[in-house]
Amino acid sequence: MRESNGSPSLKKAKLENDNIIENNIKLEPVETNTKVRLCPYLDTINRQYLDFDFEKLCSVSLSRINVYACLVCGKYFQGRGTVNLYQLLTKFNGQSEKEYKTYKENFMKKFEIQQLPPYLILYIKRFTKNTFFIEKNPTIVNFPVKNVDFGEFLTAEVKSRHKNTIYDLVANIVHDGEPGKGTYRVHILQKSTGKWYEMQDLHVTDILPQMITLTEAYIQIYELRKS
Repeated sequence: MRESNGSPSLKKAKLENDNIIENNIKLEPVETNTKVRLCPYLDTINRQYLDFDFEKLCSVSLSRINVYACLVCGKYFQGRGTVNLYQLLTKFNGQSEKEYKTYKENFMKKFEIQQLPPYLILYIKRFTKNTFFIEKNPTIVNFPVKNVDFGEFLTAEVKSRHKNTIYDLVANIVHDGEPGKGTYRVHILQKSTGKWYEMQDLHVTDILPQMITLTEAYIQIYELRKS
């Protein structure tokens, strides 16, 4: 005897089949408003040791910006720009002009090195105070540890009075973190062994010269080479 389509037996069989399908397929709700999360792995990495910086073309401004990518999650993060130490020192070649503004007038200035001392202390302007708060410039300054020739920034007259114009780095002070909340480290060269050491509070560890150039240098001391 045949049963019609609306019979209780067919409805029961259909419900059982639907339950089997639902049990085999795991249905998850779709989130329509997902929050952007920072990469959890990037926070565990010491950012000064990242060596996969590269440039990426900005789709809005069409300019190249310095970015780095997390090798774990693949996200892109805006990196710290770089500038060469020699670019900063051109300010003191006696030819480059810079405009200065006061409440009274605007004027141009030139800076010229008249004499090379036994030691040179370079101060890199990291902090700028505006109307509301203090900003820090995290730009990485690329600098050589040895053989820095300051003769390139001297006039011919001044250079003729100096037989040697080569300097070597002997100390490097670094600021880490935000303005007012950061910490300081210092790198010192032990001249007798040629080894570099990093000191922070009472902690002293050795460090490679290549790692010093990756830090946010704040104050540097260069020594004139005697020979």
